[in-house]
Amino acid sequence: MYDKVVIKQPAGLGDIFFCLKIAYTFHKGFNCDVIWPVIPQYEWIKDYINYPFIHFINQEEDYPLKNKINQTLFPQTSLLPDIRVLELEENDKQYILVPLQHADWVSPGISVMDAKYKFVNLDLDDWQEFFEFERNIEKENKLYYEVLGLTDESEYVFVNKQFGSPPDTQTCSYIDVSKFSNYVEMSYLEDYSLFDWCKVIENAKEIHTVETSLNFIIDKINPKGKLEMYSKHNPPSYNHVQHLFKANWNYNGQ
Repeated sequence: MYDKVVIKQPAGLGDIFFCLKIAYTFHKGFNCDVIWPVIPQYEWIKDYINYPFIHFINQEEDYPLKNKINQTLFPQTSLLPDIRVLELEENDKQYILVPLQHADWVSPGISVMDAKYKFVNLDLDDWQEFFEFERNIEKENKLYYEVLGLTDESEYVFVNKQFGSPPDTQTCSYIDVSKFSNYVEMSYLEDYSLFDWCKVIENAKEIHTVETSLNFIIDKINPKGKLEMYSKHNPPSYNHVQHLFKANWNYNGQ
C-alpha cells in the first residue's frame, strides 16, 4: 500500500542510533523501505549501519517529501498537539512520514528520548538489539597505532568533552583533564568517524565522556574500563538518558 517510509530525524547521532528500532518496526509493519535524510556531516553513517532496508541520504539531496518537510509543515515556534505520523502522496506514490524530531512537542514534560517511542506507541527497553553497526577494523587500527601512536601495552584514559551536532558542537566544562597523567582526547579527525574510535575506547582503562552519542556505542561494545559520564546541562541532569543505558556508568554531579 505504501511505497516508502520517510523518517524526520536528521541529527543528533545518538537519537538516530536510538531510533533504529522504530525504523525496523515501520519497515516490517508496512513491508517497505525506509528513507532517512541526515545532515551532510552524518552522511557517512550509511557505511556503518547497513540495514538493507534503511537508506540514509544527505538531506540536501533530492528525496521523496523533501519539499513537504519544511517550516510550513513543522513550524519551530508552535506546539502542535495534533502532530502525528502522516500519510502523504507525491508523484502518485504513497508515503508515511514519521516526524520523530518533533515527538516531544506532543508529549511535553517527559524525556525527549522517551517521547520518540511514545509517539509511535513502542516499547524502548530493547533499543540496543536493533542498533547494529559494522566496524571498520582497518581504520580502527590505523587510528589507534598510526594516528594516535598507541601500542597494545598503552595505558591511558579516554576523554571526550564534545557534544552536539555540527556546526553547533559544544564543549563540556565539567571534565578536568589536568587530573589525568596520560589521556587520549577524542577530536574530529578527517576521514575517521565516531565508530572508528571503538578500539581506542575498548582499550582505555577509564572513559570520561560528556553525555552524547558516544554513550550509545559504548552500551554496545562493552569496554573494559571504568565508565564516567558528565552532564551537558547546568546544573547536571541525566533525566533524559540515565534510564536508557545498561552499562555501569557513574553519573557525575548528581
